[in-house]
Amino acid sequence: MNLAAKMNSAAGTRLSETQLAKRVLASSVAVFTLTSIHHSYGAYVYDTPWRLHAVMVSGAVTLLMAGLLKVSQFSGAPRRANAATYAFVVVGLLVMFVGFGMFEGGYNHLVKDILYFSNVSPELMRQLYPAGRYELPNDSFFEITGVLQILPGALTGSYLLLLLARVRHRSDSSYHESSCASSFDVV
Repeated sequence: MNLAAKMNSAAGTRLSETQLAKRVLASSVAVFTLTSIHHSYGAYVYDTPWRLHAVMVSGAVTLLMAGLLKVSQFSGAPRRANAATYAFVVVGLLVMFVGFGMFEGGYNHLVKDILYFSNVSPELMRQLYPAGRYELPNDSFFEITGVLQILPGALTGSYLLLLLARVRHRSDSSYHESSCASSFDVV
């Protein structure tokens, strides 16, 4: 059973494009919220105000995604709606899934914690995680909130991939129809 079928069966019904897009946005808000808590805390505890850039980036991307969703849903121009849909998917995949979920939560925290608690040599740890940019695990809340970014990031990515498959399938099957004014279906 593929991922789309598993998620649809887990939800009990087949989600519409609009429902998937709303779930993408909700999980992106969760990424933003957790990222904001994590990086604000880290900026305070480690006296590194530069960490606050992640709060601004994740907030701006969440707002951009909300705007793209609105354009996609309510644009009277099909090409503009489709462009907004694909931009919504690409931005979400690159920033929320890959950037904050997999890189920040995965590499910056989960991999670092596994290596650290596996007693990898301090030299290798500092080679992979240079001082000044990274903190070796010494604060449970910081590390836990860092690792937790994987969850909403992965959820966002999963919903985005389902949405992309649905939009591409619809586009393929209705390639010659141009009566659709919105890229997402109406619920």
